[in-house]
Amino acid sequence: MVEQLSYRPCTQNPTYELLANGISVNNGCKAKFRVDYSQESLEVECSSKNGPETCDLDIPEGLVARNVEVVEQFSFRPCTQYPTYELLSNGISVNYGCKAKFQVELTPESVEVECSSNNAPVVCDIVVPEGLVVTNVEMVEQLSYRPCIDYPTVELLANGVSVNNGCKAKFRVEYGSDSLEVECSSKKEPVTCNFDIPEGLAATNIEVVEQFSFRPCTQSPTYEILANGVSVNNGCKAKFRVDYYFAVAG
Repeated sequence: MVEQLSYRPCTQNPTYELLANGISVNNGCKAKFRVDYSQESLEVECSSKNGPETCDLDIPEGLVARNVEVVEQFSFRPCTQYPTYELLSNGISVNYGCKAKFQVELTPESVEVECSSNNAPVVCDIVVPEGLVVTNVEMVEQLSYRPCIDYPTVELLANGVSVNNGCKAKFRVEYGSDSLEVECSSKKEPVTCNFDIPEGLAATNIEVVEQFSFRPCTQSPTYEILANGVSVNNGCKAKFRVDYYFAVAG
């Protein structure tokens, strides 16, 4: 417990307890809690000869892969992230003769939090795992007589949920990756390659992951980031990683 907000005491078991996917409170307890996640990971061996190879990951339901690193390299050719290996949503892609054992870190794809207000707005914080951003919030169970409806009664923030006007409910907060990859190429004229950023997020940075063209890909004027895409020019062809951040409340 970070901060008690009620007159009635908040003591662990039976006033509050940690569940597998949330927190249960009782007997008039109202407080701000910090939930620490245990680190989960899995290991997988993956190898390539000439072309890229993808090794699937058996990710438990409710978890998402967020980071990968080499535990042990078996090949003479180096295994370095981008372009030799990279983490996909459900696997690892290796290339250029890389063969190694990889460790993939896993985090929950969502967390449940209970949040309540009287008349003034109350913000219930959540811990956002590194490499992820909050992408959505939905009500799992309404616990108050007063309705819990979208803005302004319920508002999604970058690191929590804000409730107002007597709303009390249990919410599920979903996470998503804080970046995406896109390939884009041009001949002579500018070409724009669109990407699909989740609602409420905005692109903030772009960098070349792998260049495929003989002509150089350098930021401004060869390529640049737009609000919803990448613009390339002058024969640049490359794979780009676009970073984004939480921009507006949902």
